[in-house]
Amino acid sequence: MLLEHIIMCRLVMGNKTQALQEISAATALCRQHPRLLETHGPQLHTLLGLYSMSMNCMEAAEAQFTAALTTSHERELWSFANLNLAIVYLRGRREADFNALLDRINPENLPSHSHSLRAAAYYVQGLQAFFQGRYNEAKRYLRETLKMANAEDLNRLTSCSLVLLGHIFLSLGNSRESMNMVTPAMQLA
Repeated sequence: MLLEHIIMCRLVMGNKTQALQEISAATALCRQHPRLLETHGPQLHTLLGLYSMSMNCMEAAEAQFTAALTTSHERELWSFANLNLAIVYLRGRREADFNALLDRINPENLPSHSHSLRAAAYYVQGLQAFFQGRYNEAKRYLRETLKMANAEDLNRLTSCSLVLLGHIFLSLGNSRESMNMVTPAMQLA
């Protein structure tokens, strides 16, 4: 689990080569013990999906998140993989595939009681509304994300939400409010 979190930190920090080396090391470790591979295989698929997203390889990311979903029995990982798969679909402008996931990523329907996953689900809904040009709805979802993310000290989610709000205000022609969002996002990041 520690290695999984280190890998995610490497991806966030942009150390993709190091992250891939550590994913390889985790895979080798799991292969030495078949029980570990069975219990941690879905996590490895998820990590490879995150790496693929960071490299803009969306087809590979989709394949890895789908593999994680078909092999995982863990509710938290299942929700996390679905949320990332939804982002893959949004980035690829695959509205029909995204809509098929909608019930699984609805913050009110998440099988997890994790506040961070629920906040991430609101962020994904805000992202979808932004891509569709529904700015007021996007702002509502992102404010909900910010409220939850601030309560849980989820700095990365807070900064991403502020940046997206900044884009929304810029799209609406309000550059001053955009700067009011982006400046604290940069400081927090």
